Amino acid sequence: MNDEEQFNHIFWNNIRAIGMRLDRIKKTQDSIDWFIKPQPRFDGKCPADLMVEGRVEDVLILIEELEGD
Repeated sequence: MNDEEQFNHIFWNNIRAIGMRLDRIKKTQDSIDWFIKPQPRFDGKCPADLMVEGRVEDVLILIEELEGD
């Protein structure tokens, strides 16, 4: 597996993991909306943008806070 294939593999695994966690706390459509909607916590960026930037941990931290609510 070359570097690009490895990056894509890791990226999509992260997307699946985040989707599964969101589905536990939100309805599917609400999860999708949350993922693509700008979030004040992220200075108006949406979680999808952060994922592309490699900021998976930031998204996971916010999901953990949502799970605690």
